[in-house]
Amino acid sequence: MVSGGVDDWEHAWNTSLNRGPRCITRVRDNPMVSAAVVVRVVSKDGVVQAQSSGAGSMSFQMLAGTGYDVIVSVGTVGTCDGCTPGVTNSLSLAEKLSNKTEVQVDELRSEHQQWWVRYWNASSIDLGKKYSLLESFYYGMQYQIGSASRAGKTAPGLWGPWLTDSLPGWSGDYTLNYNFEANFFGVFSDNRPELAQPYFRVIERAIPRAKWRAGMKYWGTGPPDMGTGSLTPGGQSQDFYGMQSITGLPVAANYSGLQLNTHLSPWGSSAFNSDWGQKSVGAFCSKTFIDNFEYTQNTTFLSEVAYPFLRLVGDFYLDYTTKDTSGRYNILYSCAQESCYTGTPFGSIKYANNPPMDLAFSKMVFKALVKYSQILDVDKEMIPLWQDYLKNIVDYPTQVSERGTTVFAQNNAPGGFPNASHCVMGEDVSQCGNARYPIVHFNAMFPGEDVDLTSDSSLIGIARETVNVINEMNHYSPTNGMCLAWPPAVRVVNNAESLLANFTKAVNETKLPNFFPFIKNRPTAGYGCNIENSGATLAVNELLVAVHGGAMRLFPGGWPTNSPVSFTTLRVKGGFLVSHESSSATTVIESLAGSDCTLYWKTAPVVTASDGRKVQVNAVIGVPNTYLFKTSSGVRYSVR
Repeated sequence: MVSGGVDDWEHAWNTSLNRGPRCITRVRDNPMVSAAVVVRVVSKDGVVQAQSSGAGSMSFQMLAGTGYDVIVSVGTVGTCDGCTPGVTNSLSLAEKLSNKTEVQVDELRSEHQQWWVRYWNASSIDLGKKYSLLESFYYGMQYQIGSASRAGKTAPGLWGPWLTDSLPGWSGDYTLNYNFEANFFGVFSDNRPELAQPYFRVIERAIPRAKWRAGMKYWGTGPPDMGTGSLTPGGQSQDFYGMQSITGLPVAANYSGLQLNTHLSPWGSSAFNSDWGQKSVGAFCSKTFIDNFEYTQNTTFLSEVAYPFLRLVGDFYLDYTTKDTSGRYNILYSCAQESCYTGTPFGSIKYANNPPMDLAFSKMVFKALVKYSQILDVDKEMIPLWQDYLKNIVDYPTQVSERGTTVFAQNNAPGGFPNASHCVMGEDVSQCGNARYPIVHFNAMFPGEDVDLTSDSSLIGIARETVNVINEMNHYSPTNGMCLAWPPAVRVVNNAESLLANFTKAVNETKLPNFFPFIKNRPTAGYGCNIENSGATLAVNELLVAVHGGAMRLFPGGWPTNSPVSFTTLRVKGGFLVSHESSSATTVIESLAGSDCTLYWKTAPVVTASDGRKVQVNAVIGVPNTYLFKTSSGVRYSVR
């Protein structure tokens, strides 16, 4: 029997067009989307005898020795760009798909297979027998994001296409305080940047509301005559979680730029209009825009999409930050975690200041604005302001861990660092705290990418201690995913072998048969979403090749001896594809955009172009072991 249907679905039975019986199930239209499913059963050996079983189901008798095709066609139509032309509703779209002939179905199947061949040929890694489990997880995560996100299609939410409930957790939405961005952490270094294309349209649709939110006269919860609780042009009330003054009334706002709420839905809607007190949401969203340019060097994207968005984020921070008497920029009243209660009835965030979530992301944005304004030759008059911000932004707040070491704090309020005694498997782990959401302590390393192997040695020491202490508590698999635990550790790696062992252990303890991690009742309690863990592939890639301080490094944390490793066409910032085999002393770098290639190398490298000519290599003055050579787009270079 073929069936489908829940309470909100309409059903029909159809035997038209001499294409075999069809079971039709259509969801009732709502303001945002309609959907329909048509199931058709065909046999090459004769007519299928079938009957309706009611409630959107049908049954048919299968004859011994006879082959059957069950063709399932799904049609969706929403208030979106790119909906199929000429199709007025989801039902007609599904019916149109179900009428495909056998030849057309074979063509669709061939297109599908060819797509996956191209997908898997984009890049590859071979970690050797010792790390085969980690490698299987890596490819499982690439399969997951490849199945969930396609250029020109609707972006995947928290659960991707794997929804098993009409009311999924968090509505399956686009959650912007890490989840949505994490889906795409790895696609650029995986050499599949096109998978991120749906992301940008989601954020662009939210810009008008975000600009409106930033410019509201007041933020907070208060009397209507103060202008709070008023509706956006889309008719939705807004919330600025806990933004009360000392008197309990809303605070004056009217800021430039944009201020995003934390939860979006497709096609510009939003089911939850609070920012949870996190002013960093827009800056967090900036990372994927920056990554797309850095890895592709697409200046059209930079000019038309990325730079305008970054400029709005930068304008907000210039307007929102406060300079203290010493001339340092402070980011006040911003949560690291969602809500950051301080015990007051309204959850006031007046003590939540200078979280690394804001500090690192705002620095990332202003560095990008300085660089990109010069590339595009625009806004040169703004560069001194951006540079002043970067020079005078306050330092990252620190505190002392329970083992007496200095670590990054979540903000400049006392406390908040997780306690190992509250993170014991099999016991009550409800107080494990930020070990489950470690980004609030890790953001300076990743995704903020402000601290790396070229940073001041004391800062690297604090960073390493922070990731080590917290990741030991959460077993490198916190509730909020490997995507938050692994990349920060790799950005300050000093021993790849140790990290590979910890990554492998985390996979072994959480993997399902399809290698999707099932992170439930880990030391950090709760459960997380599946698709965001696709972002963990970045950590594996960056153990192989990564940019630190503007220079490409091969195996930044070394590699275990007697453990063969190879990789092909991993994409690196600057628009390069890099391949390497441990059995060879040669690394192959293909230039996609003709950018200068800067390398961190033990000795001056010998570089040969694909046409056999030797390439001039220059040492970078004042930077040890760092070399630069010019490249041409489309040319491969052998580096020894």
